[in-house]
Amino acid sequence: MGRREVEFMINQFFSGTFAGLIIALVPIIIFTRTQIRIAKEDAVNKLKLQEQRILCDRLKDETKLEREKLEELHKILSKISLENSLTMSYIQSDSNLEISEFRNRYLDNCAQLSNARAIVALYFPDMSDEVEQIYGQSNHFWGYQEN
Repeated sequence: MGRREVEFMINQFFSGTFAGLIIALVPIIIFTRTQIRIAKEDAVNKLKLQEQRILCDRLKDETKLEREKLEELHKILSKISLENSLTMSYIQSDSNLEISEFRNRYLDNCAQLSNARAIVALYFPDMSDEVEQIYGQSNHFWGYQEN
């Protein structure tokens, strides 16, 4: 065999090898790109799902907190309602309370109403006017009671 024939055979060998390599690499490249695209889509979907879970948990926590604060507000306003009722007025009139005890009860009511005002300001601002009216009426009640 001559030199040309050897070179031809070598060229044929490398050409065949190169063609085989190309044929083998094309599916690998396509498969790899497809896998990357699928992985990206999966990551995006998982991220969206996680964001939805976080939002759902946040809404649950906020709802729970609002319910707790609404319950606390209800208890405060119920106590204030009792303390400022005609029944309580009669009881206080007949009980011979010392002025210092009476004023301590007034200050306790003011503290309770301050708590109610804070809850309303932070969680239920649309109720602010009503609670301010209750606060004003309570002060009038206690002023009349002291007289």
